[in-house]
Amino acid sequence: MTLNFSIEYRTEWGQSVEVELCFLSADGKTSLQRFPLETDDGLVWKGVYTLKAKGRQMRYSYVITEGFSVVRREWDVVPRLFPADDARTYFFIDHWRDMPASSYCYSDAYEVAQGKGVKGTAKQLSTFPVALFPRTFLFRIQAPQLASGERVALVGDQPALGNWDIARALPMTQSAHGEWLLSISADGLRLPFEYKYVVLKTGSNEQGIGEVCWEEGGNRLTPSNGQWSMVNGQWVLAFFDGEIRLEVPHWKVAGLVVPLFSLKTEGSQGVGDFGDLKEIADWASKTGMHAIQLLPINDTTQNRTFTDSYPYNAISVHALHPIYADLRQLPLTDKKALASFQRRWKKLNALPAIDYVKVIKLKEEYLHLLYEENEERHSSFINQNAEWLQPYCVFCHLRDTYGTPNFSKWKKLSTYNRNAVAEYIEAHAKEVGYYAFVQDILHKQLAEAADYARSRRVFLKGDLPIGVSPRSVEAWHEPHLFHMNMAAGAPPDDFTRDGQNWGFPTYDWERMAEDGYLWWRQRLGGMAQYFSAYRIDHILGFFRIWQIPKDSPTALLGQFSPALPLSREEIESYGMQFHEELFLHDATHPDRFHPRISVIGEEAWCRLPKNEQDAFIRLYEDFFFRRHNDFWAAHAMRKLPALISATNMLVCGEDLGMVPACVGPVMQQLGILSLEIQAMPKTYGVPFAKLHENPYRSVDTIFTHDMPTLRLWWKENAERTQLYYNNVLEHDGKAPEEPSGWLCEEIVAHHLNSLSMLCLISLQDWLSMDENLRNPNLEEERINVPANPKNYWRYRMHLPISKLMDAKAFTERLQILIVRSGR
Repeated sequence: MTLNFSIEYRTEWGQSVEVELCFLSADGKTSLQRFPLETDDGLVWKGVYTLKAKGRQMRYSYVITEGFSVVRREWDVVPRLFPADDARTYFFIDHWRDMPASSYCYSDAYEVAQGKGVKGTAKQLSTFPVALFPRTFLFRIQAPQLASGERVALVGDQPALGNWDIARALPMTQSAHGEWLLSISADGLRLPFEYKYVVLKTGSNEQGIGEVCWEEGGNRLTPSNGQWSMVNGQWVLAFFDGEIRLEVPHWKVAGLVVPLFSLKTEGSQGVGDFGDLKEIADWASKTGMHAIQLLPINDTTQNRTFTDSYPYNAISVHALHPIYADLRQLPLTDKKALASFQRRWKKLNALPAIDYVKVIKLKEEYLHLLYEENEERHSSFINQNAEWLQPYCVFCHLRDTYGTPNFSKWKKLSTYNRNAVAEYIEAHAKEVGYYAFVQDILHKQLAEAADYARSRRVFLKGDLPIGVSPRSVEAWHEPHLFHMNMAAGAPPDDFTRDGQNWGFPTYDWERMAEDGYLWWRQRLGGMAQYFSAYRIDHILGFFRIWQIPKDSPTALLGQFSPALPLSREEIESYGMQFHEELFLHDATHPDRFHPRISVIGEEAWCRLPKNEQDAFIRLYEDFFFRRHNDFWAAHAMRKLPALISATNMLVCGEDLGMVPACVGPVMQQLGILSLEIQAMPKTYGVPFAKLHENPYRSVDTIFTHDMPTLRLWWKENAERTQLYYNNVLEHDGKAPEEPSGWLCEEIVAHHLNSLSMLCLISLQDWLSMDENLRNPNLEEERINVPANPKNYWRYRMHLPISKLMDAKAFTERLQILIVRSGR
């Protein structure tokens, strides 16, 4: 087949336009190829290529490159698909597609909350689900904001277009995610002509039409002639009109944030599980919430001690944690053994907090017995996910064989070898098969729970950790994608004065870019099977990461990467001598330097004369707050668009900490929702943010899992609480020592009434409104203390979800608050 591409794009010096073709095979696998286009005037870019489709469907989009790097991608949520017949010639005359203001309306989260029930990474119907004539006019319009029962039609100034009679408007066909198509024969139509799109609601008149909504603005006008393309052997003149001209809905949602391990039902086995997700989805739906945000749920099993409770230290970015298997759905045939297990898990479920060691021991013993009873079971899941599942299963068996996830200490396969792994699987088929068996169960249970939540108009929001464990499948299987001699962390902030060393190897972004960030796209594609939205943990890491030498005793010796380190001459240009004790050598270029992040106030800085202290402060502020803005923005724009376009999940970013000025504009440009916390304002010198000034594209919450709950925060600092009580809540007098239920309800209502698109509040803070339902023991509600690297993640609901379902008065109060807030 021959492909003719043409697109208008005004490039900058050194930039080129390329077309990116994605081949979609029948087995669901994809492959990408990029082809450069050429230009004579720097505006119109063209290219002609002859390819073999080999029965594969194809989609394409355009990218902007500088050298070998992609610096910009067009918006590709609604794909350009074509059937790819090797005997045909295709002509594509396109315009660059920027992200529309209504981009969130294309997300799975929006679809689920609106009751449209879309799931997975994409809802793709046939490429051209309309008839084609020998000469066809093809109209295409995007209308993602339509409600249930609404459809798009076209009406125009010629008889074949209805002569502006709405009763004769031509109904369009929904072809893909938010997109509508109409094909009509070109015979009998004269160019140019005028037309408009209308939205019809199902009604009771003779034509079945109810309310009619005409798009805004003047009539659309076709050109006097146009470029015809060959599609499926027919000549087509296409009018791709972008988005329908209607007001974008101001969509707002309320939801809850709760770790999966924290859920409790009468039948739980000492920890929240995938079965419990259905019950919490019922409660959320009953209150009028549409979202449930979870912490990471990937397998963290390293040594089966309480340290494995840390959900951000996964051994696999794909595998789910066995601890979340709902054993109630997996009865043993051995009834005596089943009864024994049930007695054990009933005791564990009665504990006020999770006993991680005993729970994981029980679950694994049970699953091993279940495997013995069902060893011969086969599943398509195992074959479809062999690429990540086989390395994971072998890793787990070797971890358990040698008693450590530290693969450098294994006697066999300490270095990954594909052929040797295949031989190992063959030699240990039964043992390795157990881990695949468990993952199959977990996948089915979570997919079922996610679908159930969707049926209740509740979407799940996942969590994408910034790092991977140095003792993980990925570090063993794909070490070339990481800097294994470095560790990621965070500079000093409000949580930890000494910074944080997370121990995760940093990414080799250059290697990842070589295949278009396939590793990330596959990771997100796996998440999209279950989640409709996700939170990018520490999104700043996609701009720059705080990189620490692997064996460094403190995070204070870290430096940002990538960076523009200073030369001696630059340092001296600020009006000071070079003092080596104030700087760190750059990890890549030892003759360049980074100012030490915590040196101001230390003895080495205090010894400087006043003029050099002032000079160093100027250098310090320039380096950390101004020098890298454009540089870091460019790096983020190379990475994040590939992630965003990989799925239809709504993307949110955790943008707390030492935030460069470039982060906000990049997130806004890409449609990524920011995180807004009133007690952590992003305006310097302001004690509390103003909720009515939150950006619309944001997630508002009271506190995160790394912070105290509302009631704990209230008691931490009396002076701060008093300021909040008088200036934010505008109450007179002395603040109470503990916030009453009505006071907590007032605070929750303030947050619900914020401008943020999503208001997601922790379960503990929702329950704080009711003095009969909230936990009397405040300390039990704390999930994580970031300053404690050995924190035990064991918070559990103090009452089962059924108690919330039965709390009719509390549910009605929530319903009223949510409805009044417009969510």
